[in-house]
Amino acid sequence: MVMAMGTVITFCNHKGGVGKTTLSVLFAVYQSAVRKDPKRVLVVDMDGQGNASAILTRRCRGLKQEPDIIPFSGNAVKDLFNADLEHVAPMRATYGIDLLYAEPDDDDVYALNNCTDESLVLRFIAALQSLRANYDYIVLDPPPQNNFMEKVAIFAADHVVAPIVATSISSLYGTRSIMDRLSNADIAERLLGVLFYMIPERPTRVTKNKLDTLRASLGDLALNHTVSSRQVVTNAQDINLSLWSYPGSRTAATEYECVFTELEKRIRKRAGGKL
Repeated sequence: MVMAMGTVITFCNHKGGVGKTTLSVLFAVYQSAVRKDPKRVLVVDMDGQGNASAILTRRCRGLKQEPDIIPFSGNAVKDLFNADLEHVAPMRATYGIDLLYAEPDDDDVYALNNCTDESLVLRFIAALQSLRANYDYIVLDPPPQNNFMEKVAIFAADHVVAPIVATSISSLYGTRSIMDRLSNADIAERLLGVLFYMIPERPTRVTKNKLDTLRASLGDLALNHTVSSRQVVTNAQDINLSLWSYPGSRTAATEYECVFTELEKRIRKRAGGKL
């Protein structure tokens, strides 16, 4: 079954430290380089920290060697807000993924967080629209705050996924804030699901009770599959090696695959099974 071209998906939470960028990058790697029918994927790094860009521009050369660095080229994400931009040119990053990058601690991107010019939202969406026919998935990775860039990422998305750390009250509030923003803009249907993320490998009874309570309150919005907090994910990322290639990663990789497959099923269902 062929996926619709140019599906835009945003992973976001107003609380930092919930693994949003890791989730975005692993989704892109899985779609582009792991699944049997690889997809064309573009990642748009909208966070001034540039973490997604840093990950995707480092190519592993071995477990004990420094990675190759792919120099930035093409357009940065900030260029998409430029009225003079005539053509958007993403760079080719690792794993066959294309990237609209953010340089580390880019003051121009940070400045956009405080922007109040609503016309720039439409300008970004128009620039993204010019790329949709070139990709199966466009993954937006916004900053973990309730600001302009996060707003742009939500309004530009077809689907929003909110990862939540079940043991963190602040991440729950961050998710509720996103749900309120979507509802207030009459686009609540864009919330594809809430993912229980970074769950302890051996959760206590208290944690299990929290998960049950949260799942009951979220209803169908809660994804059936969850992702545990596993050191192997960090280890693979530290040396810029795909999780699916890292020794001893099968259990962790399977968890992510189950989540990504569930997200695809939800997307297909929303499209009436036509994707």
